[in-house]
Amino acid sequence: MCFTLDKCLGQSQDTLFNTTINSLGFQMINGFMFTYYAKNIGLYYVWGGMPMYIWSDRLRGCVINGIVYGDTSSSLSNIGIINQETPSIFSLSQNYPNPFNPSTKIKFDIPKGSLVKLKVYDILGREVAVLVNEKLTAGIYEYDWNASALPSGVYFYRLEAGDFIETKRMVLVK
Repeated sequence: MCFTLDKCLGQSQDTLFNTTINSLGFQMINGFMFTYYAKNIGLYYVWGGMPMYIWSDRLRGCVINGIVYGDTSSSLSNIGIINQETPSIFSLSQNYPNPFNPSTKIKFDIPKGSLVKLKVYDILGREVAVLVNEKLTAGIYEYDWNASALPSGVYFYRLEAGDFIETKRMVLVK
């Protein structure tokens, strides 16, 4: 398994991380030590005190039983903490833009460390994508989702974190 972080930290070349599942790695980039941890589909790393999850265009995600895991877009997409403040309540924001073509951002707040699941369903209630299925620390997160592999239509995204469950509607227009 390997991940490529596109033009990492201002480098002119992509940075390749050769990994095995559940492996910890270190790599020097522009004179700085870069720590990363490979999970099943994504790559977890800490830079400047901000933990991030990335999926690479080189990995392309995978499809298991018709469900997309990871990113299948042709560009880097990520989930990361976008604000250092700790929110006081769980919340799921409306995706933006909505309607969208083909990518949209989904923001959510996690006030305490929790197992977080963010999934997408079609109008018939079939699961079409698993965006997040990880234990996350407290923070304000944003997921950039590319739905180019899906047809136009109404979709629902659902956040489950601890006892919190919320579902919102979004429209993909091609």
